[in-house]
Amino acid sequence: FKRKKEFKREFDIYKTVFGFTAPYKIIVDGNFLHMAIKNKVFLKDVLEKLLGDTVVIFITECVLHELKSLGEPASGTFVAARRLIREKCEHKTKHLSPDECLKRFVGKRNRGKVIIATQDKGLSHLLAEIPGCPVVHFLNNQIILSKLSPASWRKIKAQNQNAQSLSDKEKKELKEMKKRKALENFVPEGAKPNLQRENKLYKELLCLGKRKKAKGPNPMSCKQKQSNS
Repeated sequence: FKRKKEFKREFDIYKTVFGFTAPYKIIVDGNFLHMAIKNKVFLKDVLEKLLGDTVVIFITECVLHELKSLGEPASGTFVAARRLIREKCEHKTKHLSPDECLKRFVGKRNRGKVIIATQDKGLSHLLAEIPGCPVVHFLNNQIILSKLSPASWRKIKAQNQNAQSLSDKEKKELKEMKKRKALENFVPEGAKPNLQRENKLYKELLCLGKRKKAKGPNPMSCKQKQSNS
C-alpha cells in the first residue's frame, strides 16, 4: 500500500509538472511484452490501475521487426505484439535496434508525453537522461513505475526557480503600481480639485466629512393616542 502511494505521488508530478494527461500513451518493447505473457498479466487492466486512468498501448515497427527476426523462441510474443496499435517510427532508417528506436521516438524533451515499458536496463539508463520520461517495468512479477530520474528533478527545480523569480518580479511591479496610484490620488491641502479628472477615491474622501442633516420628528409618532372612553 505504501509503494502504491509513492507511485501515485510520483506520477502526479508527471501530470502536474510535465503535462501528462489521459489517455496515457504507453509504448512497449519486446522484453516487457514477453514478461507480461510469461506472467499472464493483462497489461491494459494492470497499467490503468497503476496510473489511475485510461491507457493506450502501442508498439513500434522496429520492436515488431526484432521479435519477428528472433523466430520460434519469440513467436508467442510476436503474435501478441501484432495485435497492438503500431506507432510509426520517428526515424528515416528502415529499422533500428529497439533501444535506439525508442530513444529517438521520445526525443530530447518527450514532447509526445509517452511512457516507455521496458525490461532493458540499458534503455532505462538512456531514458533517465531525458527529463519527464516515465518508465514502467516488471519487478517480482509486478509492474512498477521507476523513480523520477535526476534529469527530471533538475527540470522540476529549474521550473520552481523560474516560478519564484517571476513571483518576485510581480511583487516589485505591484509595489511600483501602488506608489504611482498613491501619487495620483494625492491632493495638497487647500488645493481645489480638478473636476474633469476627479476620481472615485477623491469623491469618497469628500463624502467622509459630510454628515446627514437630522430630520424632524415623524408627525405620526407625535400623534396622541385616542382614549377608549
